[in-house]
Amino acid sequence: MTEMSTPATPGSAGPAAFQDPDTQAGIEHLAAKVAPLLQANRFDNVVDLLSLVADGIDMTDERTIEKLMAAFEGAMAAGWTLGNAARMAGSVAGNAAEPPSLFQLARELRDPEVRRGLHAAVTFLRILGRQTGP
Repeated sequence: MTEMSTPATPGSAGPAAFQDPDTQAGIEHLAAKVAPLLQANRFDNVVDLLSLVADGIDMTDERTIEKLMAAFEGAMAAGWTLGNAARMAGSVAGNAAEPPSLFQLARELRDPEVRRGLHAAVTFLRILGRQTGP
């Protein structure tokens, strides 16, 4: 048996681990930190949260985990793509000697990649407007 699992003897105050002064000091520190939660009945919220997490873990199955992983991977890929595009655009714009004229910007519309990007931005704004509108 380990020292932590030794039962208390009739004359002792608990397991041997609790006899250690550092352990006793740690328990007193923990009790001081938890006391306001106990006194205000807010510790119930912590217990409810732990219960909710335990229920969530119990209810998850392999398919749910795969769906969450796919959603996470999609979000990470979108974030990386947007961040990479923003860094590249900032680098290109920052290296320009002066801002482009309106005609130079209009000339950029001949590029299929620019049109594809504008189409994606306009579609995004249309969907955003549809969701936020009346």
